[in-house]
Order: sequence, then C-alpha cells, then structure tokens
Amino acid sequence: MNEPIRTWRDQAQINNPYWHLGACARLYRNVYLHVTDPLHISLPLYSFLQNAGPYVYTTGVSTNAATVNLEVPVENGRSSDEKISVTAQIFDRTGKIVLTLNQNGDVAAGAHAQLNLSARSPAGTWEPDYPYLYHVILSLT
Repeated sequence: MNEPIRTWRDQAQINNPYWHLGACARLYRNVYLHVTDPLHISLPLYSFLQNAGPYVYTTGVSTNAATVNLEVPVENGRSSDEKISVTAQIFDRTGKIVLTLNQNGDVAAGAHAQLNLSARSPAGTWEPDYPYLYHVILSLT
C-alpha cells in the first residue's frame, strides 16, 4: 500500500520528518520555552494539528451591550482527577477590569474538558473608524 505524498502544507515543519536544522544552524532570534503544568489551558495551534485554544466571541451585540462568550479547553495530564476553576478578566482599552467571569468544573485524569463562560456586559461598539478593543486574561486554578 502506497502512502500519499505529503508536502510542507500538510504539516508543521517541526513535525515533518524531512525537515531538520542541519549542522550549520544558529539561533538568531529570541527563543521562548513554554513549560506547562500537566493540568493546563490548551494553547491555540494550527487547525491541521487538531488542537484548540481559548476562543472569545460576542453575540447579541447592540449599541448598549453585548454577550461575551469564552470557550476554554483544559487538558489534564495528571494521574488524578482534578477540580478546576477558570477565571477570565476582561480589560477595556484603558486597562480597567470591566468584567470578571468564573467557572468551576471537573477534569478526569488524562482527559480534556471545555469550560464555557458567558455574561452580558456593557460594551463600546467596534467600528473601523472607532475600534474599541478588549483584552482577556485567563487563569486556571
């Protein structure tokens, strides 16, 4: 049975068996190593790797308010079941906390869970001439 021909578009370069740094490779930019606890929020990665990360979106947008929705995938690589709490702090463009959301849940050992948070909140509307952006910080305990 023949395997299909794979190209660099099919997978990330680091996962490609034909990609390597070679003997003359040098690091010429900052390198960051992300060390995570076995219990952690999944990082957003490429869709073809079939990973997910936190996702924030709004529904029910009007001139006075909007519903803020957050989907937070959590991975438990520990050998025991864990009770978790996810806290989302939403900051306006001046750095002021305008909304704090909290959701509790359970994650079985070696399993994945997704917590969904939502709340109706006052919001500045976004327009191309007047972009009003928010920042979200997630915490897992």
